[in-house]
Amino acid sequence: MIELPVMEETQMGISLGIAMTGKTAITFYPRWDFIILAANQLINHIDKYELMTGKKANILIRLGKGSDKPLDPGHQHKGNYLEEFKSMCPNIQFHDLTEHSIIVDAYKRAYSHGGVHVLVEYPELYFV
Repeated sequence: MIELPVMEETQMGISLGIAMTGKTAITFYPRWDFIILAANQLINHIDKYELMTGKKANILIRLGKGSDKPLDPGHQHKGNYLEEFKSMCPNIQFHDLTEHSIIVDAYKRAYSHGGVHVLVEYPELYFV
């Protein structure tokens, strides 16, 4: 039997590979439950990349917290693991975008600042 890698982990690894070439990688995960599948790459490689190499990786990771509105997606899709991931990734900047008015500026600042940024959006804010 051949085991294929988890696609979310592959996506995160490819993002680091792109960043290693000097480009800025922008990657998208619809909810926290997807980023859990990529946690190995995020925690063990991306968070420690600058410490291990002395070089900065530029990666923007868009992450959505499962919405409670207009429909309840179910318990497994509503988790918000921001604090847990912040505690495991001290070298990554996390942005909790709890107001729709700050989303665009947060992305602009993260992109121009460089480094690794996880930007957590709340889809229910799209309906404001």
